[in-house]
Amino acid sequence: IEAAMKGTWEGNWKDTRIKKLSHVMAWSMIFYHPLEHIAFLQWQMPKLKLFKNVDGNKLSAWSCRFWLVFIVSDWISSYLKNCELREQKERILMSQGAQGENSEGEELESTLAVRDIDKTIYMNKLQIIRCALFSAPCFTWSLDEWTTNPWLSENKANGLMLTEAIVCIYQSLLSLKRID
Repeated sequence: IEAAMKGTWEGNWKDTRIKKLSHVMAWSMIFYHPLEHIAFLQWQMPKLKLFKNVDGNKLSAWSCRFWLVFIVSDWISSYLKNCELREQKERILMSQGAQGENSEGEELESTLAVRDIDKTIYMNKLQIIRCALFSAPCFTWSLDEWTTNPWLSENKANGLMLTEAIVCIYQSLLSLKRID
């Protein structure tokens, strides 16, 4: 809720589309989580009848639609971030070449900035891969008849989700590694 209300996911990007997408992502999660929790309660405790005339499968499908909005927004946002980062990198490299001889300190600072940008671009590429891996299972689960007539088989969906988890772990380990 904080991210949607205060824009805490926006970051310091110049491209206003990234900021707008961060709001879309935040609002989609505001709808996703309650729907998924209610669906879970309906599946796990159907005898309690916490919510009358509520089909847990349909609620889950609706929650996955909001998750799909998040995934597509994240995918586009990561691409736009990489475009902006490439422009920053080009400006740094052009300024290095235009200034001729730089002091060792300035050259080191530029080299570290370029390395940091390269790492961020790589991390965003991994995020794009994760979004691609999430998208097919999420689309499948967002269909009304996802339990009875799935678009993607359970094994394929689980395989894609497992692959996404492996990429996520790799991405997390890379984020812990310092740039020296």
